[in-house]
Amino acid sequence: MDFTIFGSSLHLVVGVDSATKAIIASVLVAIAIPESSKYVEYAGMITVLAETLLLLIGLLQLNFFADFPSRTI
Repeated sequence: MDFTIFGSSLHLVVGVDSATKAIIASVLVAIAIPESSKYVEYAGMITVLAETLLLLIGLLQLNFFADFPSRTI
């Protein structure tokens, strides 16, 4: 939600795609038992970290970070 307020692009979509979900899930399974409290805590920490980074990018107007993955993919 923060990116919609502080971001500069009206067309950029910031969200999780299936490849990112698979990578995050494989890491979480390696460090915690699925559906355990630790698994949920780690997933929550990843979510908060991602939101914090998006907020900082928006506040500092570092929009070139949003352009970088688009060019490489």
